[in-house]
Amino acid sequence: MQTKKDIIKQHFIYYIFAAATLAFQFYIYLSQSCIIMRYDTGGMVTDLRDLTLEVTGYKRSDIVGHYLKEILALTKNDMDNFDVFWNEIIQGVKKTRKFTRGETLYKETFTLITDEHGRPYKVISIAVPV
Repeated sequence: MQTKKDIIKQHFIYYIFAAATLAFQFYIYLSQSCIIMRYDTGGMVTDLRDLTLEVTGYKRSDIVGHYLKEILALTKNDMDNFDVFWNEIIQGVKKTRKFTRGETLYKETFTLITDEHGRPYKVISIAVPV
């Protein structure tokens, strides 16, 4: 006969497995439907998902290792505005922008990721079709 402790342990294991399964499914969804890019705190692209390449038409070598403001080919005025935009992200302000690829409008959210001491570590952007 199972004890109450054994039953609780089984339920706990079940819920952990269910949560892990949902997290994995969500990760798959994001990977297949969203443009996801990772940046260092200076704005250089350090990683991206393959969907980003499909949507933008770029090659990985055209993006990884390059700064976002270079990739966007901004004018001088836009570059100054972008610097303000990026500095706010590094200060922890969640920022969004909209852009179009083909006939699809995307909303992109930039989120600062900090280390265990609260220091800026990297930035992740996720763009979803709207």
